[in-house]
Amino acid sequence: LAQHGTPRQVQAFVGANGTEPLRVASIMTGALPIHRAARGNNSVEVVRYLAEQGGEDAGVTAKDGNAHFPIHVAAQCNENVEVVRYLAERGGEEAGVTAKDRTGALPIHLAAQYNGSVEVVRYLAEQGGEEAGVTAKDGNGSLPIQLAAVHNSSVEVVRYLAERGGEEAS
Repeated sequence: LAQHGTPRQVQAFVGANGTEPLRVASIMTGALPIHRAARGNNSVEVVRYLAEQGGEDAGVTAKDGNAHFPIHVAAQCNENVEVVRYLAERGGEEAGVTAKDRTGALPIHLAAQYNGSVEVVRYLAEQGGEEAGVTAKDGNGSLPIQLAAVHNSSVEVVRYLAERGGEEAS
């Protein structure tokens, strides 16, 4: 429901069941409903509602089993830049564009590697600056352009990063 439900459906579920189900993580991945919504729900309303209802332990600062904040999951999978923007702004320094996962990957690295939306990649690059933008290296020393060139099938994403990667990406 969190991943594909409408705002009305999600609100009705929480209304009927309370907020406790928002704190129940997947046995396999440790993902909470906020992570599932960040992954595949293009509705900013749903993500915002779950973030607000989830509070501190099940909202934008909650980590899944891979130490991913919701911003990491959205950067990787959600092509709606507004969802990514909301999570970045709400996550602040702890869980926003400068947040690293357990492998040292920033949201820009996950977006470059997996997300086909150049808008999402552009937003993260612009917000990340030097610390978390196109010249930031992940825990393995890889730049976003290197990850995109190997893994991302979006020519637009690869082109955007190549044009902005500077000499360090060469």
